[in-house]
Amino acid sequence: MRKKGSRVHSDLYLDPEKHEQLVRLSQLTRVPMAAYAREALDDLLSKYADVLRTRRDRSRANSAQRIASPRTLTAARHHRAVQEKA
Repeated sequence: MRKKGSRVHSDLYLDPEKHEQLVRLSQLTRVPMAAYAREALDDLLSKYADVLRTRRDRSRANSAQRIASPRTLTAARHHRAVQEKA
């Protein structure tokens, strides 16, 4: 488990116009662009928290089925089979 406050590097591709706006905002406010990106991501994940929670709960419920699956099934076939049961 990661220590609280640790960060992971991730690349982000932006439209040139949005990048220019973000650079300008950062210059005017002296807040790093990465801080604005993290804030936007936090807002997005909060917005979709119920979707993430639902899928995580469904995944936990099906974990026993995944473990007990026949070894002859490929991962893709097995995934489809689990999704059909859910």
